[in-house]
Amino acid sequence: MPKLKTHGFTHYTGAVKNLFGVMPGLSKARMHMRAPSQIEFAGFLLDLYGGLLNGFEKPKKFIHIMDAVVGMEGEGPGPSGKPKNIGAVIVGDDAVALDYVAVNLVGLKMKKVFTLTDGFRRGYGVKSPDDIQMRGESLEDMRINDFLPPKSVVRGGIIWPLTSPTIKNLCNGDPEKEKRTNFSFKVLPKELKLIF
Repeated sequence: MPKLKTHGFTHYTGAVKNLFGVMPGLSKARMHMRAPSQIEFAGFLLDLYGGLLNGFEKPKKFIHIMDAVVGMEGEGPGPSGKPKNIGAVIVGDDAVALDYVAVNLVGLKMKKVFTLTDGFRRGYGVKSPDDIQMRGESLEDMRINDFLPPKSVVRGGIIWPLTSPTIKNLCNGDPEKEKRTNFSFKVLPKELKLIF
């Protein structure tokens, strides 16, 4: 389940980036090194999304349910970001369209979210924001006007510290140590606003 968060490297992390979780353990760090720029990494994420949708005998459908009840703003993800009450659950079967709604809900700049700018062009679902059909509360009524984007600037398009010698050494580690599962649970408030 994706959580609406800012991200110092990708600017925003949502439904498309959440699919990165299908990769086991330290293979994620390896992929960051193979696609070290923001555009390359967004391209990889969209390749992964396209493969999951169309890489089987019959194309697959996914339901993406984003927890945007409390999101993260500022220098996310991690302890440098700040919790932000948003009060939404966003549901859709198109990860790019869902991310577009989420980015607009909190007022982030779409041009900084490369999974959106390239995602519409690839056409795995809707091909433009004009094709998105929403139900439930209106986006205008729910918009968050004081959401803080990340200030982080990736210098030269390279992820740091994922290209450092320490991380590279970790990536050559024991594959058995990579087999871990983490669970987290959240108690939801009594009143939720839904965007479809």
